[in-house]
Amino acid sequence: MARALFASYQRVAGEPMSTLSGADVEAYRARVEALPWIRSVQLTRSLPRGVSLDLVLERPELLRMIGPGSAGPGPKPRGVQLELVGHGGIRLPVDATRGGLETLSAERFALPFAGAELAPGPLRVPLLLGARLVSDSGLDPAVRAAAAIAEILRDELLPHTRELLARREVDQWVPRIHGIDVSNARSRLVRRPLEAEYRVVVADRGGRAVYLSWGHDPDGEYEVIPWRVKARVLATVLTQYPGLRDIAAADLRFPNRWRDRVVPRRRPGEHEPGQPGAEPVSEERQR
Repeated sequence: MARALFASYQRVAGEPMSTLSGADVEAYRARVEALPWIRSVQLTRSLPRGVSLDLVLERPELLRMIGPGSAGPGPKPRGVQLELVGHGGIRLPVDATRGGLETLSAERFALPFAGAELAPGPLRVPLLLGARLVSDSGLDPAVRAAAAIAEILRDELLPHTRELLARREVDQWVPRIHGIDVSNARSRLVRRPLEAEYRVVVADRGGRAVYLSWGHDPDGEYEVIPWRVKARVLATVLTQYPGLRDIAAADLRFPNRWRDRVVPRRRPGEHEPGQPGAEPVSEERQR
């Protein structure tokens, strides 16, 4: 990430300017602020030495793969890109040949089966899951929604869940976010009223995949279900199932009926199609 930021900054810094010219300095500030990794810039002129910059950087929310899938680890073939997604869906360039990213393959961005072992990502940023690997045509609303979900989870829901567990004087462990599943965004695959548009894939205490449904309110009580409601559901699930042991899926949208939506983890070959979260939407159905 630092290399990507520095490379883009070098292109801006290389343009000639005079620190004595207010117009030149303002144009320089605007060029820096336009860089993808920069959220805001505060520039201070300190003549005759030059200028100083106070930067607020974007924080990546998701890692996504764009372009044809790579069959395995190693350098990505032409046309394949890895891209970080920031606040509001902003696209953040990244050097995919460093930092462990070169080992990633398309399989890492496919939907894992519930109970599958989940390896931590090289950047510890949630993955965008369930999206087709197509050539870059811009971020769609589903990706922006997934970035917002990841941000809420990190900054609001998981810290609040820990607080709720502490008040209950129980284990304060919360799961690691592996990725956001957008395969059913806008109910494009499954239109049943209870099916979630988005699912959060987390790692249980043993590092195995568990699906947490997220999205619209099937009961119609809320236009948008507040994250605090979802945090209370997650805290309750964790109280009943410490470490998310032995479950394949839960639904954060049902504060009163959450127990009805818990799917127990089954041994391979025993999960029942049609149970919410018992098995993810297949890649074939995505196509």
